[in-house]
Amino acid sequence: MNFKVLGLAALVSISFSIFSEPIVYGKLFLTFEFQDREAGRESNLVSNASRVGIKGNINFTSSLKGIYQIEYEVDPVHGKADKSRGRSFEQRDSFIGLKGSYGTLFLGKHNTAFKESQEKIDLFNDLAADIKNLLQGENRMTDFVGYVTPTFRSG
Repeated sequence: MNFKVLGLAALVSISFSIFSEPIVYGKLFLTFEFQDREAGRESNLVSNASRVGIKGNINFTSSLKGIYQIEYEVDPVHGKADKSRGRSFEQRDSFIGLKGSYGTLFLGKHNTAFKESQEKIDLFNDLAADIKNLLQGENRMTDFVGYVTPTFRSG
């Protein structure tokens, strides 16, 4: 009887040790905008892709881990992040995957390569003057399968 309890306790402690603590995060991105329009001047408090999420990983071996992320856009100003459907939350990058020395393979909802590539150079990212209002292709795709190569050479 005692061996069963000890075995169960050892199994439970081993299975929980492969999970790292999940990271809960968020970004509150509010701006006060003043615009001249044909109907007159207008000022508004606007949420620009404010978000909450949780992410983490599961260590399968020393060189292979599972990764996950669930992220939603929220609008603390108007309460409706997805205005077209009247929802309080709009899904952003949410995926599961595997990460190892070969790179990272993931599937779920994720940014396109174009959206990822411009994030560091678009000075107005998530604002009214965002490049997505000028160019096609800055999308977040559902049913997405992606692969990120490992870093082959630093520098």
